Formats: sequence, structure tokens, C-alpha cells
Amino acid sequence: MNIVHKSHPSNSMVRWLLVISKFIMRSTLLDRSIRKPNTLPISQPNDTVKSTYGGLDVYSFNKTSNHHVIYLHGGAYKNQMMKMHFDFARDLANKSNATVHIIDYPLLPEGTVDVTVPKTIECIHELMTTNKIQSIYLSGDSAGGGLALSVAHQMPHNTIKELFLLSPWLDVSTTNEGIEYLIKKDPILSVKGLQKCGNDYALNRPKDPIASPLYEENELPQPLHIYAGTHDLLFPDVLKYEYLHQDINLHVFHKAVHCCSIIPGTKAKNDTLHDISSHIS
Repeated sequence: MNIVHKSHPSNSMVRWLLVISKFIMRSTLLDRSIRKPNTLPISQPNDTVKSTYGGLDVYSFNKTSNHHVIYLHGGAYKNQMMKMHFDFARDLANKSNATVHIIDYPLLPEGTVDVTVPKTIECIHELMTTNKIQSIYLSGDSAGGGLALSVAHQMPHNTIKELFLLSPWLDVSTTNEGIEYLIKKDPILSVKGLQKCGNDYALNRPKDPIASPLYEENELPQPLHIYAGTHDLLFPDVLKYEYLHQDINLHVFHKAVHCCSIIPGTKAKNDTLHDISSHIS
């Protein structure tokens, strides 16, 4: 077990919270019959290469590297990737000199666990086969972090070098007793919204390990790094996972909220990028 403590949020983090909290709170609380974020078109950055593997679109930064990172975006398994996901992937590619691939995986209502996990694995397998890639680094934030961990348990272990999870959603039931103490501290997430999305994604099996890797009993042989803030609604489950699987590297950002590691202009993001990049070689 390795716990690294980091500093409190900067002023730029607070400013960005005001922007992203309105988007995320609205999208996780509203019923999908009113708002369907998964149907919104993705604005592809000019510096990415778009490909299709296993029927899924993949956006790649820095295609010339021999090191490859697969990144799975957050959004409660319902919301499309945002600009900050592309920005983080670009920054990671530049910082680490690796090729970073963002997978546009299936989202709700069609993208349930029985669809999203196997389709993501198929996409990664075809991407690796087509490009003759022997092994990858796997990363993701929030729901994408939980998905990355589930995918890692389903893939051959020698195909993944290391995992980097940012504020991962490890239990889609979102029922940890510690959550109630953080409700007023996390302006981004809604318990009811998460529970609704989590139950839909898990097909009413929210504690199935493939949907909620917190309940996966098998250990992974690869190094696992988790980055999370103490004011993140999902932090109690991160601590629970760390207690159950102590051989992980946990990076804690004090007084930081959900997905602090991808919020632009923050020390949490800079520290996360630096640490991940130091492991890619």
C-alpha cells in the first residue's frame, strides 16, 4: 500500500467547478426521456486521428509513439465525453510522449454493462491487433475508471502494463454509508442521479462485479494507481477498495472534489499528469 497525500484545490479549480458542476448535475439528475446526452455529436479536436475498431470510434493523440494509453471517459455511463476529457488526453500524450486513444464506448440506454464491457474489450483487442501493439496502459475517470478496472479483469493480464484510475466509480449502487457525509462537500455529483444511472447500466444488478469492480475478489497482477479527492462523493468506495486490495498506489488530494485530476489549470491535474507520465516507458 502506498498513499500519497496532495494539496488542497487551487482558485482555478474552484472556477472550473462552477462551470462543470452545472453540466454534470443537470445531466445526472434529468430523466433520459428529457435529455439524451449520448445523442449529441462529438466535436473532434483537429489534432486527433479518428479510427474505428470493433464498431466503436476511437480518437487518438500522437499516433507516432510506441507507447499506447487507452483512456475511457467519465459521465455516469450516460453522458458523452466533454472537452476536458480531450484536453486531459492531449496533455497526457504531450507529457508522456505516448499515443493516447479515447474510446467512444456505448452509452445508456443501449450501453448497459452487458453491451459496454464486451464492446470495449473488442475495440481494444482490434486496436491492438491492427496496430501490432503488444501491451497498453489503461486509464479512465469516474465511470470510465470503473469500466477500465472491469475491462482489466476480463482481458489477458499480459496485455495491460499498468492502470491509472481517476476518481473511479467502483460501486454503481452508490450506497456506501460514508457518502452522506460528503453530499454537501461535493457540488458535482448527485447520489440519486448516480443510483439511477448505475442501476440502469447494471441491469438491476448493481453489485455484480463486472458492473461494480469494488466487489471483484480476484487481484490484478499489474500496478494499479488511483487518484482521488477527499471531497469526492466516490471517495469512500476508493478507501474501501484500498482496504480490500492494499497493494495499490493511492494518491489523495485534500479538499478536492470529483475528477479533480482532469480539471484544467489545477495542481491536482498537473500532479496526476506528472505521476502517470513517470510510469510510461
